[in-house]
Amino acid sequence: MASAIRDTILAIGTGVVVTLAWWLSHFPAPHMATAILPSMATTTCIWLSMPALKTWRVVASHVAGATIAAATWFLLPDKHLALMIGVSIVAVITITGLRHAPAVATAAACALHPDKMPQLAMAISIQLAVITLAVQVLRKIDHKKLPE
Repeated sequence: MASAIRDTILAIGTGVVVTLAWWLSHFPAPHMATAILPSMATTTCIWLSMPALKTWRVVASHVAGATIAAATWFLLPDKHLALMIGVSIVAVITITGLRHAPAVATAAACALHPDKMPQLAMAISIQLAVITLAVQVLRKIDHKKLPE
């Protein structure tokens, strides 16, 4: 019973965190806040369910995914080719080294919206910052007060 209460509290916290992250990134980047939301929602769920997941892995994987997708598009201006190659490279990197799969969705969003890269970078930065801070707070609350 206590485990069900703990899981419910974390699930509600996840929903609140993802909604807050979207809402805060919606003002500076209204069109791209929704494009990156699935990747960030998955990141939040995985991060809260895997206490051993390091903060630097999450942030580095999303930054690498966005950077590689943007660089691929600048080198190959065809959107479909950039999507295929960029996502493939990020998938290999996340499988072998960083081990954070939602970065592939971040790369896909960046490859699909190359014309809105500044707004997308803003949305990624804001949502990732909000989620990182909130996950750290939820972990501290979970560690200290929630029933096991």
